[in-house]
Amino acid sequence: MSKSDEKFVRWQDGLLSPEEAAAFAAELDSETRREAESWPALQAQLREHLKAPPLEHPEFLRNRIENAIAHEDRPARPVGMMSWRLAWGGIAALVVAGIITAIGMPSSFQPASEQAFISQVIEARAGNPKSTVSTFQAPDSGGVVLWIDGTGFIPPNEKIR
Repeated sequence: MSKSDEKFVRWQDGLLSPEEAAAFAAELDSETRREAESWPALQAQLREHLKAPPLEHPEFLRNRIENAIAHEDRPARPVGMMSWRLAWGGIAALVVAGIITAIGMPSSFQPASEQAFISQVIEARAGNPKSTVSTFQAPDSGGVVLWIDGTGFIPPNEKIR
């Protein structure tokens, strides 16, 4: 709202001193004066037709407002108490997660049996006549070694058939 609008509203509401009101009224054009003269009649009509509806249960509304005010005035719970509850809740969640992990994944907590390391090579031959393939069982690890001679470097992600 500009200064002139604010002054106009204050003039219409009768908040200006008589000297200020007279000086302001002298500056107004004829259309603005007519609007200002019709303002009291418009104000009366608005007050007559725009009355607040009667409340059906005023005691209920008053009670709700009083409860809301009392709730705002009530002191908040101490912060320390809330942080302890949060800490114990986190600890309990970790314990539950550990139990579920121990029940759901029992094989990861048990030592692997010897059968987990046994492999079997059915056939070993090379498609290239310059290459030789031989297999033997390593005595200390219990696994089977596939030895390929006569080829270059075979990357670990290379599929051997």
